[in-house]
Amino acid sequence: MATIWSESFESNGSGTRYTLSSAEFHTASSTINDDFFGRTNGTTLAGIAFTSGVAYSSPFGLNYFAANDVDTGGGGATYSIDFNTIDISGLTNLQFSGLFAEDDFVDGLEDWDSNSRVYFEVSIDGGAFEKILQFATNGSSNSAPLLDTDLDGVGDGTELTDTFQAFTAALPGTGSDLDIRVVIENLTFDDEDIAFDQLQVFTTTPTVLNTAFLNGVDESIEGDVAAQIVLSFDTPPGNLTSIRVTPNSADLDIGLGPGVSRILLLGAAGATITATAVDDSLFEGDETALISFELGGSLDPNFTLAPVPDLSLRLIDNDANNADEGAYTLFTEGFETDGNGVRYTTSIVEFSDGVEDFFVRTDGSNTGANYQVAGEEGSFYFAAQDIDAANAAGFGGPTLATLNVTGIDISGYENLALSALFAEDDNGVLQDIDASDGLRIRAQIDGGGFQTILGFEAGGDQGNEVAQLDTNLNGVGDGAAITDTFTRYAAAIAGSGSSLDLEIEFQSSFSQEDFAIDDIRVTGDAAPDFDVLTTGFVDIFEGGQSDTIIARVSGTPDGGDVV
Repeated sequence: MATIWSESFESNGSGTRYTLSSAEFHTASSTINDDFFGRTNGTTLAGIAFTSGVAYSSPFGLNYFAANDVDTGGGGATYSIDFNTIDISGLTNLQFSGLFAEDDFVDGLEDWDSNSRVYFEVSIDGGAFEKILQFATNGSSNSAPLLDTDLDGVGDGTELTDTFQAFTAALPGTGSDLDIRVVIENLTFDDEDIAFDQLQVFTTTPTVLNTAFLNGVDESIEGDVAAQIVLSFDTPPGNLTSIRVTPNSADLDIGLGPGVSRILLLGAAGATITATAVDDSLFEGDETALISFELGGSLDPNFTLAPVPDLSLRLIDNDANNADEGAYTLFTEGFETDGNGVRYTTSIVEFSDGVEDFFVRTDGSNTGANYQVAGEEGSFYFAAQDIDAANAAGFGGPTLATLNVTGIDISGYENLALSALFAEDDNGVLQDIDASDGLRIRAQIDGGGFQTILGFEAGGDQGNEVAQLDTNLNGVGDGAAITDTFTRYAAAIAGSGSSLDLEIEFQSSFSQEDFAIDDIRVTGDAAPDFDVLTTGFVDIFEGGQSDTIIARVSGTPDGGDVV
């Protein structure tokens, strides 16, 4: 819930925020109540000090709008104020509210007549005006103004007093532009007065806080990649609102230190925060951290926040996995968010017919009930089956499609390796992989040309066979069979350099010919960096003095010198 519009008359809005049917006026009187129509602080109105009578208590701020015995102001018996073009686009469950008061005269009598009215009416998108809130007497003259609950011209509800009190009314329907008009009718005698303040339009629908990872990056590698979390309200509150953001892990820093929550002040512009895996020297393994969001407080009295789901952020450990040596994680892709076009690209547009033909990042909900794999990391993975159905005819398209990752930074690392989780649904009975089908991973360093490093091909006679690891990369499966449970396989990447590209090739042309991949990782060892230092140069000759050579190896765990 949030305030869409408000008017509290704290500054003069005539001609800008609202339009008056007649100019403000104030006629002072020494014997009876002053006559007036305008914005006031209770002491002066239209630059003239009050000399008698009318007073109200508990306004919202310092100023409010008031009227009394208006026919002396030259505008006749009816005055109005228009508030135009309030943007309500896309909003539902709209309400109007305001603070209202009416002063009792010094004689203690009530003075509204049977034809006295003050009402609010609205128009949506230029339609006819419709009353939403009205005050009138009970049908008698010289009576108190009451809320007219059924808008029939006869007051039958709460009585107005000289203390401001809140009244609310529902707005009829939705649209784009809202106009509000307040009409003051037949307050034409002394002590026939009205005052109103803090007029508001708000929605009772709880506000949604949208949370998303910038560019789909939902992981952070220690000392390297940080994730950016973008926060925004679907309906911005009328005033600043605070949101408490809390990480559930001491290995995650969202700006104030490891595991420390923070308060964000959000307005219409939203905010972006950085989430970083804490860089340490300990091997803890990867973990999934949760980030929670809750309302801290709001200056908007109508604001409520819908429950906000936690965000999951994967923290990638880049530390060695034992005391002496080990691999560092240089790249991961778990498909938990859509990274197509950002973290990776595909040679064809992702698709799924929802039954048995697909090439898509999925959580299994859009690949058909018969396609079953298990053991994925997280919720999502990438899967392909009957790829040639990607064209409009549903068949006859390309049987091969690729998923490509480019520009993985491998500078300073050696002994590179790739590993990933692989699965294939055996449909419970049949095995359907043919000679032309397969899942192959190729790698190239610094643009030197792609080389196949890992593959799964049809085994046996290569006709309706299981998919097996191709141990010698000759196009024939001869190793372990992949099953409908994700299993990790790994392969070395020969060479070293600055930039690594991966190409994952899926090939399939019939139903039941499928492959799935998840949790792709590239790892490497830090390459030693030798700085050769000498104690001073002397000639080296047979039987003579030789130099001592010191090699400092910056890439070793202890960073020590080797003599």
